[in-house]
Amino acid sequence: MRVFGRPPSEYECYQLIGYRESAKAGEVTRIADRSAHPELATLTRDFWLFDVGTAKPFAALMSYDPAGQYLGAEITADPAVIVACITARNLAQRYSVPLGVYLAQLKAETG
Repeated sequence: MRVFGRPPSEYECYQLIGYRESAKAGEVTRIADRSAHPELATLTRDFWLFDVGTAKPFAALMSYDPAGQYLGAEITADPAVIVACITARNLAQRYSVPLGVYLAQLKAETG
């Protein structure tokens, strides 16, 4: 799941190409539109959750420079961070739509 603003940045447009290719292979991607849902404004941290629902969940917290260049990830199993990530994921999921729906909306807006 990804949270995007509108219009998508150049990098986000690049990511959408990859998501389309992944969808052809069966991966399910959902997009939450921060511009359409002010509730998502607080979701600014990029992360991956692993092993949620097990005894040892952990997260990779991504870091980027001001230009959006990936700098690396911090791995954490801090319970407070895991709860915050799960809460953020659930919020984004509540407002997300399937990739195809998002792409159709984007195309309708841009012509």
